[in-house]
Amino acid sequence: MIRLLQQPEFVVPFILVFIFVLTLYFKTYNNKPPTLRQFYALGTVIQLKAYGSKSNKAIEEATHRLNMIDDKMSLFKKNSEVSNINENAGISSCKVSKDTYFVIKKAVKYSKLSEGTFDPTIGPITSLWAIGTANVKIPDKTLINSALKLVNYKDIILNEKDYTVKLKSKGQKIDKCINCFKCIDTCPRKNTQATIFNEKVNPLLLSAVAIAAFTGLNSIGSTISRNNTDGSVQNSSAISVNNNKPQQNEYKDGTYTGSAHGKNSDIKVSVTVKGGKISNIEILSANESKGKQVFDVVPKEIIDNQSTKVDAVSGATLSSKGVMEAVNNALNESKK
Repeated sequence: MIRLLQQPEFVVPFILVFIFVLTLYFKTYNNKPPTLRQFYALGTVIQLKAYGSKSNKAIEEATHRLNMIDDKMSLFKKNSEVSNINENAGISSCKVSKDTYFVIKKAVKYSKLSEGTFDPTIGPITSLWAIGTANVKIPDKTLINSALKLVNYKDIILNEKDYTVKLKSKGQKIDKCINCFKCIDTCPRKNTQATIFNEKVNPLLLSAVAIAAFTGLNSIGSTISRNNTDGSVQNSSAISVNNNKPQQNEYKDGTYTGSAHGKNSDIKVSVTVKGGKISNIEILSANESKGKQVFDVVPKEIIDNQSTKVDAVSGATLSSKGVMEAVNNALNESKK
């Protein structure tokens, strides 16, 4: 065999046959059907899909782990540790398992890193939608604004010595965004691939994907269902509490000007601040060829939301962003 391989005319055919055999092997291996499991936990229907020679074991471990987490951290089980924390908000500290303490501590860590965009105390907001019950509804904006006062990850009091957790004020709630930091390690140990939202994902990325998914689920921006006229609920699992809204007395009262580039030219605005809030926006100059409704719609949205991060007008994105940036530049002049 060695002598044959030393002859040039046999080398290329041998390599081709070798590659063919390898390709056939890997194709057969990768074509094995995945292991599937669907069940209810953590307040939703969970579908697990795993690939690889140890996929059955991985699915069993993941299912067992998720059910354990559900028993400890479910919002829908009155005897869970998280429900106990919420029930005793503003009253007393609650002793929890190491698992629950770990994920709440992790959630607080990512809240700090995201400056509150990810916030596990979003519960008072999400509960307004009554999702998971027969009374799902779109809440009134005044209710949302009132509930936002209870959302603050800094009000989570942790005691690692005794593994206790307390919420500072009555009415505060930890939501389910804290409940899967542990289980993401189960499947990757047994598989070459896992599936999230029907997309195959490298196990090395799973932790990052989980964190990103939780962050996305719990920070939607400043315009929850404002444009929903059909009664549907879009992205209603939570609301961001860090949406560029001015803090109380952040701006000095007065009138300020700012400018920024739109689609075709510079846009100049005048912004009036009264009582620390944006009370009026006037377009001083703009030479945009189309999308002139921007100059009516965007200023009104900014005033209504007290935020320069609002939806752009369809078909006039650059002009919309120009108005937002000009207003933001004017507000920067008013900061104390």
